[in-house]
Amino acid sequence: MIRMVCFGIGYLFGLFQTSYIIGLAHGFDIRDYGSGNAGTTNMIRTMGTKWGLITFFGDFMKSFLAALLVGWLFGGKYAYCIPLLRRYAGAGAVVAHDFPFYMNFKG
Repeated sequence: MIRMVCFGIGYLFGLFQTSYIIGLAHGFDIRDYGSGNAGTTNMIRTMGTKWGLITFFGDFMKSFLAALLVGWLFGGKYAYCIPLLRRYAGAGAVVAHDFPFYMNFKG
């Protein structure tokens, strides 16, 4: 059960689609340009290296912060398996990054 909670925490963090949000802030949907994916490489192609690096940093941080939160929430009671629980959180962030439900499972 705790593994699914950690996966869910990661999934919630992973729903933050950095390139999509940056594109909307600039008045367009990143998925309509370049390769059609909402990812760092397409952001570099479409808006340049600066915005691509910002996208990469945002995508990295969502997984990092999910793992940090899991360690903080469950470090006391489940200290013996925190590395495993952090991996579940990271996996949840990756799954949400690739398949966000609000973008019709196309990240």
